Amino acid sequence: MRPLIGITPQVDPDSGILKLHPNYFSALAHSGAQGVLLPLTEDSMQLEQFAERLDGFLLSGGPDPHPALYGELPIPGCRRIDPARDHMECALLKAVLRRKKPVFGICRGIQILNVALGGTLWQDLSVQMPASALHEQQPPYTMPIHPVELMPGTILERCMGKRQWVNSMHHQAVRTVAPGLCAAAVAPDGVVEAICGQGMPFLVAVQWHPEFLFSVDASARALFHAFVEAASGANRLS
Repeated sequence: MRPLIGITPQVDPDSGILKLHPNYFSALAHSGAQGVLLPLTEDSMQLEQFAERLDGFLLSGGPDPHPALYGELPIPGCRRIDPARDHMECALLKAVLRRKKPVFGICRGIQILNVALGGTLWQDLSVQMPASALHEQQPPYTMPIHPVELMPGTILERCMGKRQWVNSMHHQAVRTVAPGLCAAAVAPDGVVEAICGQGMPFLVAVQWHPEFLFSVDASARALFHAFVEAASGANRLS
């Protein structure tokens, strides 16, 4: 059976309607998995059931994690936040990591994973790292705009090689990497672009958007395939 991947939801701030770009689902489907959009819930029992029954989890893009999660007050450059989603994803991560289920974070996903495990963020690169390069591109998002250097020995390097061009749609980034995680990719301006965790079948998060690159880039496909392969192993063990 295809592994089932729970995807955390994006929420329309005006209507409260859950939404998600179809590229997440298509990338998973073409990699041999079935994506399942999770509800926005703070029900701990429901989150524990998801963590138990699903085979892997994709933390999708979205608004800024609240700076209070890493002990800071918001600065003017901090943008829209969603405390309900913060709470859900932090609680879900605890349940998922306790069971050693595969986790793949994208954009906001790298940020919430890092702060949930004790790391910090740059709240706004243009304010706090004014020398940083452009990290907020305009469409088309299938067009990479800057390279990243992949750290040797990581699953990212095995999937993507030592250097890879990526797209970029973010104004926040990992500042202090959380305990138990390591920087796995760095942009030329020093911005951390990916993190990995040890002792897990797959714990990887990237700041770029491989779901947009999937149709045009073999390394993006390799990254999704590695995630789904890890989830397939969880599926066989369940």
